[in-house]
Amino acid sequence: MHKNAYISAVKQTAKEVHDFIYSNIKLSDQEHATFIAGALIALQDAKFKRDYKNDYFNKADRFITEMMEAIKYSIEDCPGFDKIDKRAIVLAEFSFIERNEQLKKVVHIGNRDYIAVQYLLMVLEEGVFNVARAHPEFDILGAFYDQFTKYSASDQQSLGIVLTPLHVAEFMSDLLDIKKNDIVLDTCCGSASLLLTAGGKANQSIGVELNSRMAAISLANMIIKKLPTYIWLGNSFDDNIQKEIKSYSPTKLIINPPYSQQDKELSFVLNGLNLLEEGGLGVVILPVGAASRREVFGLKNQILQKHSLLGIFTMPEKLFYPVGTHTEILLFQAHIPHTINTNTFIANIKDDGLEIVKNQNRVDTHNKWNGIKADFLNKYHNHIISENTNYTYVRAVDDWTADAFIRDPWTLHDQNFIEVIRNYILFQQGGINKGDLQEYINFIFSAIENVPDLNCAKIPNPAISLENRTFENFLFEEIFTMTRGRGGTATGAKNNPGKNLYIGASNENNGITQYTSLDTTEKANTITVANNGSVGATFYQKQAYLASSDVTILDLKNKELTPEEIRFFVNGYV
Repeated sequence: MHKNAYISAVKQTAKEVHDFIYSNIKLSDQEHATFIAGALIALQDAKFKRDYKNDYFNKADRFITEMMEAIKYSIEDCPGFDKIDKRAIVLAEFSFIERNEQLKKVVHIGNRDYIAVQYLLMVLEEGVFNVARAHPEFDILGAFYDQFTKYSASDQQSLGIVLTPLHVAEFMSDLLDIKKNDIVLDTCCGSASLLLTAGGKANQSIGVELNSRMAAISLANMIIKKLPTYIWLGNSFDDNIQKEIKSYSPTKLIINPPYSQQDKELSFVLNGLNLLEEGGLGVVILPVGAASRREVFGLKNQILQKHSLLGIFTMPEKLFYPVGTHTEILLFQAHIPHTINTNTFIANIKDDGLEIVKNQNRVDTHNKWNGIKADFLNKYHNHIISENTNYTYVRAVDDWTADAFIRDPWTLHDQNFIEVIRNYILFQQGGINKGDLQEYINFIFSAIENVPDLNCAKIPNPAISLENRTFENFLFEEIFTMTRGRGGTATGAKNNPGKNLYIGASNENNGITQYTSLDTTEKANTITVANNGSVGATFYQKQAYLASSDVTILDLKNKELTPEEIRFFVNGYV
């Protein structure tokens, strides 16, 4: 079956199951996914699969009993779930099937009466179970749940399943370059969709899942695929589980960790990489910003002290549509420390070719993704620098995003030149009014017109030698005293005109927004950083000034700033 035909068949089955449940059976959002998993696990039992289509009219209780026994036998026979106490926990997730009386009701379909649960099993066997067996390369449950939510009032999150889009899971798997002898690990496997995509190519896949209901769903995925998989029900940070994982010597890691506003995502990254064999590869998909927040600097530093950051791939903003999370993929090599000689491939994948289609979310309507993927994989493997890629040294203090390292192609125009000259003059003089600035501009342009064949003019900067220098990561509070501006409001400064500089949250004119007669509040030879408005706009202030509370003042501890240090801190060069 061609992949498109497979997706079409899955859509049809998902709609049929959704409509039947909606019309005949009351199941909660969470019970929807768990019931489907239980049904597919029951179909794994050969005896039950052979007999369940028989006439069970007026024997609904017996049918449910036999279905639960089939689930129990299938779980016991699964080599990847051999802990008795864990089996009991997972089995308990299916107990609602015995209590739901509507599953036992009789429905008339075609020319025959069925027990409701019996009819659902027949639909799932034909449209899901048999297709999964015939095509193990497809994540049947993932595709089914993805389509099921589109016909339901629920979304993936309310069902308890947040799926990584299939084409992205395949891209992550391609980055890992999985071979037959690899052992693939997912330390937060959820429904096991990533393990199915990557583990199908490997000798064995192993996963850990803390939530018992999700473990039940992942178990269903593994059972119907007959993949050599071991899944732990528990916490991947648990010492005993980690010892068991290491006994398998995993070589590849693929994870989509729980998203939070703290440091949880990177904790999963560090933990997973630590469990790999030396030289193993790990790939993770995270929210953009998860590896950029100031509070995760320590974790980033720990990661790079042990492991190398090989790639940063910022994905399209609507990748998880309708969920609004903007994500990126990070690629690591385990137990090879990241040094100044390590370059990281950066890619800005703004467009993956998919389009939003009503009732289908994002679809590769024009079959663009495979070409786009091949292009970026080629650039990654060959370190090709282009308008949307870069290859450079990345530090723990940097934002691990493509935007931090890739800029749009820059062409020198008059306005660009004016900005450079203005900033240079402001740097030298600490401020200049518009009239004087225009005089400088006119003078420089008239001088350039008299220089034949001039393509570029550079103002020489005195430089310090970088040879024999050792640079280390630092936190700002370690070398700067940081205070908020104490100069009152811009309105107050404006109402008292004068010659003193008032610095606001602006990215223009060296941050100067007013000239005032009010007394200066900040000392000369300091750096201002906008913490509101034009956030991050940074300037050197040569003379004493006033600053609003939207500005943070950086004053180097224990010494005065030199011109070279000023250029380094403000502009990133000397």
